[in-house]
Amino acid sequence: MDLTGVGRTLAEQSGVISRRQVLGRGGSDTFIETRLRRREWAIVHRGIYVDHTGEPRWQQRAWAAVLFYWPAALSHESSLEVHRIRTSGDP
Repeated sequence: MDLTGVGRTLAEQSGVISRRQVLGRGGSDTFIETRLRRREWAIVHRGIYVDHTGEPRWQQRAWAAVLFYWPAALSHESSLEVHRIRTSGDP
């Protein structure tokens, strides 16, 4: 399993990852279940996880939505915000 790749994906996606991405890195459902049981990750949507158990930030909710509805994408101001190109005000 590519743990470095999982960590890099989490970092690139504001701490959000999908089951599909974990499996693509050689992970398994057991790996995911262990993270959930240890409360290292929490479920945002079915098959979408965040790397903490608190309230997801706006960027994390945006990533979770895109990953859940894959192949989806953000557009306009939302895209700029999630990539931290523009961070003025509430998106």
